[in-house]
Amino acid sequence: MGSAETPTQIPVFDFSSDTQTLKPGTDAWNNMSRDVCAAIARFGCFQVAYDGVPDRLREDMFEAMERVFDLPDETKRRNTSDKPYFGHNGRNEMVPMYESLGAEDASEIDKAKAFTQLLWPEGNDRFCETLNCMSKKLLELNQMIIKMIFHGFGVDHKPDAFISDGSNFRVMKYDPPSGDSTVVLPPHTDKNTLTILCQQDVVQGLEVLVDGADWVPLPPIQGCFVVLAAEMLKAWSNGRIPAAKHRVVLSPGKEQYSFGLFMLPKWDVVVKAAEELVDEAHPLRYKAFDYMDFIHYMEAHLLKMVGSNKDMVDVFAGV
Repeated sequence: MGSAETPTQIPVFDFSSDTQTLKPGTDAWNNMSRDVCAAIARFGCFQVAYDGVPDRLREDMFEAMERVFDLPDETKRRNTSDKPYFGHNGRNEMVPMYESLGAEDASEIDKAKAFTQLLWPEGNDRFCETLNCMSKKLLELNQMIIKMIFHGFGVDHKPDAFISDGSNFRVMKYDPPSGDSTVVLPPHTDKNTLTILCQQDVVQGLEVLVDGADWVPLPPIQGCFVVLAAEMLKAWSNGRIPAAKHRVVLSPGKEQYSFGLFMLPKWDVVVKAAEELVDEAHPLRYKAFDYMDFIHYMEAHLLKMVGSNKDMVDVFAGV
């Protein structure tokens, strides 16, 4: 894969409302579930065209983000959290050209208002409405994808609590390098369950590692979202779904903006492999573990894992 003759193509699926793919139980939905599972098991990611998010809402979100990142640094740093990587991040030695802010459970209007008032104490109703609406739309898309994954892998009971119980909506900015193309966000896997990203259409930057060897671009496509499997989904699937290792590489020129919904377990939830995905051919790969314990371990060992070929969950919970 990834050779000059046959370049790797990450699949793009059509979740348009005028198709039958959004109606569980139809042949189209069952076929899409199968294809989604094949893609995420092969690559740990895919892209999806989804008209459930109107173009105008997407444009409003990017316009609002530019105003967010234009705020004074002391204002943005009000975005604090006792949870790792939930508040203001970046602009440090490790990622000097990256900056992000997080709004926990912004699909709840009170949480969206609280985040808005951190940045604009006098209020900003338009930003609050845009944030809340976008978060709801991406939450709906996440739930649809999770249902397809459960069905496609033959796990037909209600999704486990840790699969899609909380969220962190993040807005992100990447500054362009002054010289050659540069990695502005180093290779990493996400430590949540499932990530849904929206890239600004004008700049190519996101890449995913395929087969541990080839960095494959995930180009911005109008109306599309990038779906990335994270380490908790890898644990749930007993290793059948890889956590997508990805990075951001920018060329000189224009800054890049993106936003995303990071679905994650509740902090006190026990993460474990689905029983249906453990059998003689697929012996148990991960012991059950407390998600908060995993996060604390990650905080303590993150720097040691830089450059490692192993995922954090393999080191922490591998059998």
